[in-house]
Amino acid sequence: AVSLNNITGDFTVAGGTISSPDIFTPLLQVAGGTVAFTWSGTLHHTIGAARIIEILDHSLGRIEFRNITAGHFDHPPETSFPEGINFSNADGLYNLRLGAIDIGTRSGVTIQNGSTGTFLFASGVNIRGQDSDVAAPLKITGSNPQVTFNGTITMDRPGWAIEVDGMSSGRLSFNGTLSCTQFCDGIRLLNNSGGTFTFGGSETFADDGGI
Repeated sequence: AVSLNNITGDFTVAGGTISSPDIFTPLLQVAGGTVAFTWSGTLHHTIGAARIIEILDHSLGRIEFRNITAGHFDHPPETSFPEGINFSNADGLYNLRLGAIDIGTRSGVTIQNGSTGTFLFASGVNIRGQDSDVAAPLKITGSNPQVTFNGTITMDRPGWAIEVDGMSSGRLSFNGTLSCTQFCDGIRLLNNSGGTFTFGGSETFADDGGI
């Protein structure tokens, strides 16, 4: 695993693979600091419920994932599904450019706990949610970020594909592709007193799903 705690300056990983059997430790964690970080390697979670990527209390700096494959592709029993990607009190600039983020887990990408950063998901990003027990593939809660999503979200189970709860400012601009299958509930906007929400991409809902 890689852990960057209260780091400043620049940090770059040009390649390589991290595959951790630790059931409690995120494969990649940034906690505190103002590091500018570029990751071009592969993350493959093999077992357990730890998060794949965790960004905590990052107050400034640019973190970029250029070409990653993150997730558990072996589809174990649900009790061993890992968590996805968590941004908590993240106030920097975060750019996910290319790669499949095959969550297949109990949560996808979560932005929470007062995050006010800028989050860019490029067209090459593919998030798939297979288990809705904990969170949607894309969830924003208690935060006011600037989010632009140009990738693809596929929800293969009942539950919300996108959920936004408690925004008072900020922006969510969805310009990508959303595919809700197998009784997916669709998009949920809850307890939002402000903010701007734009859904301009392609949204496909099965059965009664929608916004």
